[in-house]
Amino acid sequence: DDGAGAAVTLPLAAYRLLTRLLEPLAPRLLDARVKKGKEDAVRVDERLGVSRLARPDGDLVWLHGVSVGETLSLLPVVERFVKSRPDLTVIVTSGTVTTMMKHLGDSGLADYLPRRGARLTAAGRLAAIRVIRRHRLAEVFLVDVLGMEIGEVHPEAEILEHALSERLTELIDQHLGRPAYDPHGSPIPDANGSIRETSLKPIIERAEGGRYHLMRLTRTDQAFVDWLAGFGIAVGGDVGLAKRDLITGIVTLETAGGRRIQIRETAAAGLLVE
Repeated sequence: DDGAGAAVTLPLAAYRLLTRLLEPLAPRLLDARVKKGKEDAVRVDERLGVSRLARPDGDLVWLHGVSVGETLSLLPVVERFVKSRPDLTVIVTSGTVTTMMKHLGDSGLADYLPRRGARLTAAGRLAAIRVIRRHRLAEVFLVDVLGMEIGEVHPEAEILEHALSERLTELIDQHLGRPAYDPHGSPIPDANGSIRETSLKPIIERAEGGRYHLMRLTRTDQAFVDWLAGFGIAVGGDVGLAKRDLITGIVTLETAGGRRIQIRETAAAGLLVE
C-alpha cells in the first residue's frame, strides 16, 4: 500500500532495519542472561514472543509487565481493549515469583536464597507497610471524598497504591482527618509504619447464639461485599452467629433484621467481629 508506505518515517524505517539485523543475536543474549541468573530458564522464550500455551483463535494482544506496578498499570489498558474490541483476546504476563524474589533481593528488600525461600528485610517490611498505607488511605479517599461504593474501591486502590508519592499520601491522610481504619475495617498504618493492634476474631470462632459488631472484612471483592450488603450486613453493623455446622462447613448468620442466611465457613471466616 503506497499510502501506508509514505507514512513510515526515516527514523522508524531505520529502527525496523536495525532490529531485523540484530534479531539473530537475541537468543544468544538471552542464553547469557539465563546463565547469569537474570532470566527464568523456563519462561525465557516469552522474551522472543513464544508462548508455552496454545494461541487462542482470532486477534490477540500480548502485554507483559516486568514488575507488579507495571502489571497493575496495564489493567486500564486491558479494560479499554475489552470495551472497544470484545472479540479481542488479551493476555497479560508478568515476571515469575523467582524473578521477583531476585529483584527484591538485589534491591535490599528481601533476603533470598534459591530453593530455600525469602524473608523481608527491615527495609522490605517498611516498604510493604507503606504500600498498605497508601492502599487503605486511597480506599477511604475514594469512598468519603469521591463517593464510590465500598465494594468497588479495592481494584482502584491497587493502582493508586503504586502511584501516590509519600508527600501526597501524607496530604491525603491530613485531609481525611487521620482515619484509623479503611472502609473494610482494616487498620491504616501511620507514617512511621506502626499498625494498631486489634483483638478482633472471625465470627466462626465466636459462640453460637451471640450477636457481634462487624469491624472488618478481610475479603474485599465487590461481589462479596455487595452480596453481604444486600442482606444489610456491613462494617460497623451487627451480625449474629446462629449456627455453625462443622460437618458441612455451612455457617448460618442472622442479620440485624432477624433474617437468617447461610454462607460457607471459609467465607464467614473473613468477617472479623468484636
